[in-house]
Amino acid sequence: MLHDERREEAHDWFPTSPCSCGCLAGDHATANFAVVTTRCVRLTSVLVAAPAFFAVRSVLPASEKRRWQRLFSKTLLSAFGVSVSITDRRGGIDAGSRSGLVVANHISWLDPLVISTITSAAFVARADLAQWPAIGTLARWASIIPLRRESLRDLPGAVQNVSDRLRRGDRVAIFPEGTTWCGRSWGRLRPAFFQSALDADVPIHPIHVRYVDGTGRMTTTPSFVGEDGIAQSIWRVLTQRHVTVEVTLLAPELAVGDRRILAQRCERTLRSAEMQSWTASFAHDAERAVA
Repeated sequence: MLHDERREEAHDWFPTSPCSCGCLAGDHATANFAVVTTRCVRLTSVLVAAPAFFAVRSVLPASEKRRWQRLFSKTLLSAFGVSVSITDRRGGIDAGSRSGLVVANHISWLDPLVISTITSAAFVARADLAQWPAIGTLARWASIIPLRRESLRDLPGAVQNVSDRLRRGDRVAIFPEGTTWCGRSWGRLRPAFFQSALDADVPIHPIHVRYVDGTGRMTTTPSFVGEDGIAQSIWRVLTQRHVTVEVTLLAPELAVGDRRILAQRCERTLRSAEMQSWTASFAHDAERAVA
């Protein structure tokens, strides 16, 4: 199992989630053999071509690197059979520079790929991610910012690393819940990395992620929770009939106040988006029932 990190001795603030494999039960409509085979072939082709892709990307100008990263992420998600739907609720508000701290709720190992289809960013990720099959290789190529979640001693250095990147004009993405949730529930946003936005004086870009099936209902198929293994989770996604990830771009938050207040503001923003999604789903179900 690749969630063994959770069994290590950890501090009192170690991020945990009550979600378990029981959250995944009865929520997986399986695709037929031909579809699954096609996805496996496409996924293998993308992974085989990945070294050449990243070799070319390394010599491109910065703007082209960002475009290629988004293209690669879209291609990889498509190989998994996952489509992306984007809703822009920024209301015409733009943060200006490319630099900024992206914050999102966390459901699946697919989340970084999803966000990478929209914006080019470095991701703060669990340190053992580099050891995962396939995904670990991609994570190393993407230059993740590793964090040993069980070690509070490592946290200040990781926060400083993010601050330095933000000051250089980079965009960095974090999942402040600290671990994955099933999508039917969520955790509070930890404030530590919000300090980086304050230190670098850059805006925060909240992004809400939600996975739905072919009927538009929320699905836990892509969720990566409890004792779920990465190989098992990848296979579940590959064999699902249809998954769309609904991405909502929310208005940027200015880096003012202290990190706890900033985390609370962003949490309210993300939860408001979640509630709007649930309301839309209920209305959709009601329309289908009437029809």
